[in-house]
Amino acid sequence: HLHFTRHLLGLEQELYREEEIEWNPIAYADNMPCLALVGGPGTSILGLLDDARHRDEDAKYIRQLSHYFGGTPTSKHPCFVQVKFGSDRVFGIKHYAGEVRYTVESFVEKNMETLTHELRDLCADSSVGLVREVFGLVGSAVAAPSSETPTAGEPGGGTGGGGGRGRNTIRGVSVASQFRSSLQSLLAQLEETQPHYVRCIKPNLLKQPDAFDAYEVLRQMRYAGMMETVRIRSEGYALREDLQSFYSRF
Repeated sequence: HLHFTRHLLGLEQELYREEEIEWNPIAYADNMPCLALVGGPGTSILGLLDDARHRDEDAKYIRQLSHYFGGTPTSKHPCFVQVKFGSDRVFGIKHYAGEVRYTVESFVEKNMETLTHELRDLCADSSVGLVREVFGLVGSAVAAPSSETPTAGEPGGGTGGGGGRGRNTIRGVSVASQFRSSLQSLLAQLEETQPHYVRCIKPNLLKQPDAFDAYEVLRQMRYAGMMETVRIRSEGYALREDLQSFYSRF
């Protein structure tokens, strides 16, 4: 969503300013605060997850989330939802499209799942192209682990008891850090392209033909940033012609 709004709304209006075109700026919401909460620099949900060093730390992890992001009504993170009733292992995130709740059961254990170097190298040499590609990305993440996530035995690396006791496993690279590394790589590739977007809207939630749910369609369009996009296309300058083609034609 951030990539979409930046290209179709942010960069479009930046171009108008550069061209000194008279223009009433259109305000739009992006999901930067939510992205910072989930995995941004500094303290984040994924960063705190990487700091958890023992498989039975789910309860401690949820307490840390509440401490850092729950806060007081004046200091709490705007995208974090602290669930006070029903479960002590649940928290929520206010994504751009709405609130989603997560249960932290086994979060720490799943994030610590590691592969031996031998198994990773074996899969990286697989005869199946997709397997080679996936484990190639894992290998890249291992070669350049996130600087935000200290490994066991380093300052801030928890109380795991001295980094590495001869175990031939990837300890400093968690599932979360691999995910962030892969996502950053994808975004870097997207930034080098000239994107064209196709927005798909469901006419109804029942998957039935000839049924149009106006409220549901409007909700999807708002969450997808389509209302702002339609406005900037109708009020802005959607047609672009370079000088040479314009001169040749007219």
